[in-house]
Amino acid sequence: MRYVSSAPTGGSTTTKSPLASGKWVRLEKTTYVDAAGTTRIWETAKRTTRRSTTTADGVGIIAVLKRTLHKDCMVLVKQFRPPLGCHTLEFPAGLIDDNETAEAAALRELKEETGYKGEVVGITPGSAPSHACCNKLCI
Repeated sequence: MRYVSSAPTGGSTTTKSPLASGKWVRLEKTTYVDAAGTTRIWETAKRTTRRSTTTADGVGIIAVLKRTLHKDCMVLVKQFRPPLGCHTLEFPAGLIDDNETAEAAALRELKEETGYKGEVVGITPGSAPSHACCNKLCI
């Protein structure tokens, strides 16, 4: 069985204007026309750290711990997230520094957040984990 959406496709951005800016994030008002032709407004958070030379802001690491005589397991980190007001369990992740490759950032973040050293065995296409509110793109 194949799912076919009846939702309209298309749409275009018409204007973007700044609302506020901080060290890590800036807020923009985006005016756009949806697929039905209706003009709408969206508030968007954007990373201030994205460089023009790369498509991604950061990396998310799916680390597999290989254990002799035991089952392999995935490595997660527990982090306090102020916007949520609680701790979360998540994959190690972080921003890509200036003049750093995604691979180098992944290895650095894995070591910083878990103490483990690793090797990069693959890179996925970019994903937008917060697509409804910001332009964050991870690989």
